[in-house]
Amino acid sequence: MSAAAAALSLLGPVLAGWLLTQRMWPDVPGGLRLGLGAALGAGVAGTVYFLALLVSDSARASLAMSELVLSGAIVVLLRRRRVQRDIENDASSNRAYAWCAAITAIVAAAAFLFALDLERRGGLMRWRCGT
Repeated sequence: MSAAAAALSLLGPVLAGWLLTQRMWPDVPGGLRLGLGAALGAGVAGTVYFLALLVSDSARASLAMSELVLSGAIVVLLRRRRVQRDIENDASSNRAYAWCAAITAIVAAAAFLFALDLERRGGLMRWRCGT
Protein backbone atom coordinates (compact mmCIF):
# COMPACT_ATOMS: atom_id res chain seq x y z
CA MET A 1 0.00 0.00 0.00
CA SER A 2 2.70 2.49 0.96
CA ALA A 3 4.75 1.64 -2.15
CA ALA A 4 1.74 2.40 -4.35
CA ALA A 5 1.14 5.67 -2.49
CA ALA A 6 4.79 6.65 -2.91
CA ALA A 7 4.69 5.88 -6.64
CA LEU A 8 1.47 7.84 -7.01
CA SER A 9 2.93 10.85 -5.20
CA LEU A 10 5.76 10.97 -7.74
CA LEU A 11 3.37 10.92 -10.67
CA GLY A 12 2.36 14.60 -10.38
CA PRO A 13 5.87 16.11 -10.42
CA VAL A 14 7.05 13.77 -13.18
CA LEU A 15 4.01 14.48 -15.36
CA ALA A 16 4.25 18.25 -14.85
CA GLY A 17 7.96 18.22 -15.60
CA TRP A 18 7.50 15.98 -18.64
CA LEU A 19 4.84 18.30 -20.07
CA LEU A 20 6.96 21.39 -19.36
CA THR A 21 10.00 19.78 -20.98
CA GLN A 22 7.92 18.81 -24.00
CA ARG A 23 6.65 22.38 -24.28
CA MET A 24 10.11 23.95 -23.95
CA TRP A 25 11.99 21.41 -26.10
CA PRO A 26 9.61 19.48 -28.38
CA ASP A 27 12.27 17.53 -30.32
CA VAL A 28 13.90 15.85 -27.33
CA PRO A 29 13.97 12.02 -27.23
CA GLY A 30 11.52 10.31 -24.88
CA GLY A 31 14.03 8.99 -22.34
CA LEU A 32 15.77 12.33 -21.99
CA ARG A 33 12.40 14.07 -21.73
CA LEU A 34 11.41 11.72 -18.91
CA GLY A 35 14.67 12.29 -17.03
CA LEU A 36 14.62 16.06 -17.45
CA GLY A 37 10.92 16.16 -16.64
CA ALA A 38 11.36 14.19 -13.43
CA ALA A 39 14.14 16.48 -12.27
CA LEU A 40 12.31 19.65 -13.28
CA GLY A 41 9.00 18.56 -11.76
CA ALA A 42 10.62 17.49 -8.49
CA GLY A 43 12.50 20.79 -8.38
CA VAL A 44 9.34 22.83 -8.86
CA ALA A 45 7.42 20.74 -6.30
CA GLY A 46 10.23 21.05 -3.75
CA THR A 47 10.58 24.78 -4.30
CA VAL A 48 6.87 25.41 -3.84
CA TYR A 49 6.78 23.10 -0.80
CA PHE A 50 9.62 24.85 1.01
CA LEU A 51 8.43 28.35 0.15
CA ALA A 52 4.97 27.46 1.46
CA LEU A 53 6.58 25.91 4.54
CA LEU A 54 8.45 29.13 5.21
CA VAL A 55 5.28 31.16 4.92
CA SER A 56 2.79 28.90 6.69
CA ASP A 57 5.00 26.81 9.03
CA SER A 58 2.61 23.89 8.40
CA ALA A 59 3.60 20.72 6.56
CA ARG A 60 -0.01 19.97 5.58
CA ALA A 61 -0.56 23.42 4.09
CA SER A 62 2.77 23.18 2.25
CA LEU A 63 1.91 19.79 0.80
CA ALA A 64 -1.51 21.04 -0.27
CA MET A 65 0.02 24.11 -1.90
CA SER A 66 2.63 22.11 -3.81
CA GLU A 67 0.02 19.64 -5.05
CA LEU A 68 -2.26 22.52 -6.05
CA VAL A 69 0.51 24.21 -8.03
CA LEU A 70 1.46 20.94 -9.74
CA SER A 71 -2.17 20.17 -10.61
CA GLY A 72 -2.64 23.67 -12.00
CA ALA A 73 0.54 23.38 -14.05
CA ILE A 74 -0.59 20.04 -15.49
CA VAL A 75 -4.01 21.43 -16.44
CA VAL A 76 -2.50 24.55 -18.06
CA LEU A 77 0.13 22.56 -19.96
CA LEU A 78 -2.41 20.00 -21.20
CA ARG A 79 -4.70 22.79 -22.36
CA ARG A 80 -1.92 24.67 -24.10
CA ARG A 81 -0.77 21.45 -25.73
CA ARG A 82 -3.92 21.36 -27.86
CA VAL A 83 -3.54 24.92 -29.12
CA GLN A 84 -1.69 25.31 -32.40
CA ARG A 85 1.27 27.69 -32.25
CA ASP A 86 2.02 30.25 -34.91
CA ILE A 87 5.48 30.32 -36.47
CA GLU A 88 5.85 34.04 -35.73
CA ASN A 89 5.17 33.53 -32.00
CA ASP A 90 7.68 30.69 -31.67
CA ALA A 91 10.64 32.92 -30.76
CA SER A 92 8.72 34.94 -28.18
CA SER A 93 7.28 31.72 -26.72
CA ASN A 94 10.76 30.26 -26.20
CA ARG A 95 11.92 33.49 -24.58
CA ALA A 96 9.03 33.34 -22.11
CA TYR A 97 9.90 29.77 -21.15
CA ALA A 98 13.55 30.73 -20.70
CA TRP A 99 12.48 33.50 -18.30
CA CYS A 100 10.26 31.05 -16.41
CA ALA A 101 13.13 28.59 -16.07
CA ALA A 102 15.48 31.33 -14.85
CA ILE A 103 12.98 32.59 -12.29
CA THR A 104 12.38 29.02 -11.08
CA ALA A 105 16.13 28.53 -10.63
CA ILE A 106 16.44 31.76 -8.63
CA VAL A 107 13.47 30.89 -6.41
CA ALA A 108 14.87 27.37 -5.88
CA ALA A 109 18.23 28.80 -4.79
CA ALA A 110 16.50 31.20 -2.39
CA ALA A 111 14.34 28.41 -0.95
CA PHE A 112 17.45 26.27 -0.46
CA LEU A 113 19.19 29.04 1.47
CA PHE A 114 16.11 29.67 3.60
CA ALA A 115 15.77 25.95 4.30
CA LEU A 116 19.38 25.80 5.48
CA ASP A 117 18.66 28.64 7.89
CA LEU A 118 15.76 26.72 9.48
CA GLU A 119 18.13 24.54 11.48
CA ARG A 120 17.60 24.79 15.24
CA ARG A 121 20.81 26.64 16.08
CA GLY A 122 21.15 28.76 12.97
CA GLY A 123 22.67 26.32 10.51
CA LEU A 124 24.45 28.06 7.66
CA MET A 125 23.80 31.54 9.01
CA ARG A 126 25.44 30.74 12.37
CA TRP A 127 28.88 31.74 11.11
CA ARG A 128 27.67 35.29 10.45
CA CYS A 129 26.41 35.79 14.01
CA GLY A 130 29.49 34.36 15.71
CA THR A 131 27.53 31.99 17.99
